Amino acid sequence: MLSAIRVKGDDIINNEQIIKEIAEKNGIEDELHTLNGWIKRIGLCHVKSGEEPVEAFLWHKRKNSNNEFDFYKTKSFLYTKKQIEKF
Repeated sequence: MLSAIRVKGDDIINNEQIIKEIAEKNGIEDELHTLNGWIKRIGLCHVKSGEEPVEAFLWHKRKNSNNEFDFYKTKSFLYTKKQIEKF
């Protein structure tokens, strides 16, 4: 079960820093993004057959019933551009 946290004021949640640390730890020099991130950057694409993602827990946000944003971490799958191909 995912637990939500409320972030107020100047608290900063930075997925870019999380991804950068994961890339450094795994010796990856290429850009890493989720599949949705690649779709936003290059258009419709999919993961090449047999490619394995780098797993990371990244922050996501959603609006709650009070019209405020809740932030929660969820497992995400990251890929390099070499692992992606356009349709």
